[in-house]
Amino acid sequence: MFKWLEVAAAAGMLFAPLAVQAAAPTLYALSQRSTSDEFLAYDLTQDPFASPSGYTPTSIAPADASLLGGSLVSIAITGNTLYALSQRGVNEEFLAYDLTQDPFASPSGYAPTSIAPVDASLLGGSLISIAISGNTLYALSQRGTSEEFLTYDLTQDPFASPSGYTPTSIAPVDASLLGGSLVSIAISGSTLYALSQRGVNEEFLTYDLTQDPFASPSGYAPTSIAPVDASLLGGSLVSIAISGSTLYALSQRGVNEEFLAYDLTQDPFASPSGYTPTSIAPVDASLLGGSLVSIAATTPDAASSSVPEPGTWGMVMLGAGAVGFAMRRRQGQAAALRFA
Repeated sequence: MFKWLEVAAAAGMLFAPLAVQAAAPTLYALSQRSTSDEFLAYDLTQDPFASPSGYTPTSIAPADASLLGGSLVSIAITGNTLYALSQRGVNEEFLAYDLTQDPFASPSGYAPTSIAPVDASLLGGSLISIAISGNTLYALSQRGTSEEFLTYDLTQDPFASPSGYTPTSIAPVDASLLGGSLVSIAISGSTLYALSQRGVNEEFLTYDLTQDPFASPSGYAPTSIAPVDASLLGGSLVSIAISGSTLYALSQRGVNEEFLAYDLTQDPFASPSGYTPTSIAPVDASLLGGSLVSIAATTPDAASSSVPEPGTWGMVMLGAGAVGFAMRRRQGQAAALRFA
């Protein structure tokens, strides 16, 4: 008679986890247009093949960098904060932008919440790409034919020193097997991915960030080096970003751009061409007239995405209540049989 309660209990406890909703990842792109910069947002859950122009931006807004007189060249995201690297002559700055702001509230667009110079005086090179893991910002520096990784503690007060953000470590990067040049970096957990350009070829390198880069004279040693299959494009990869287990790459092909997706769980050595893209689609940036130069992707927060929705709580409570009622009924039936 009360069999349906047991079914409800099972259904509630079984399907409750399925009601957990994770926020859809968003890919941000930095566009350079003459003396102006824009931030574009793309919903990665959209079907890029639904339109001939490919990935359609959900928002396009200018980036206010008027206090600098420089040019934004790379972006990275942590939480709701987007960091941008600006090059101004031989100097660099880090800018922070609050992504929860309304960029259309001001004619100048996204307003930086902070602007501070970057101390890279020990290098004599130039910062070209940034990536973030927790409170640590990693920067890739090119110095002639050499590269370095610098780390910056984002909890520091950059205005405590006239030189601004001070690196907590500077170490060379071993890329001697390539003969190419690192151009972009991205981070997933304790692994740093680097994109290398070597003529018309590209490679992905991985570096274990828990290693001691000073244990070897050549510095950070890659844990793997594999070619990248981008043969369908005829363009050149210029920037990478990671969301979950997917690596996104931005390709420039003449005046066109494409987003490529790579599954990081694949074995890049299973094919002679290396990492094989799971998707290749054009990017709609027709409203800009500029060129995309850098990308960054958000990763849904594990803590917030694991919080059940109200409907989920209802299913759990229904299931638990049904289990309790069924158990109590069985106990009553057992007691009645003993006294019978």
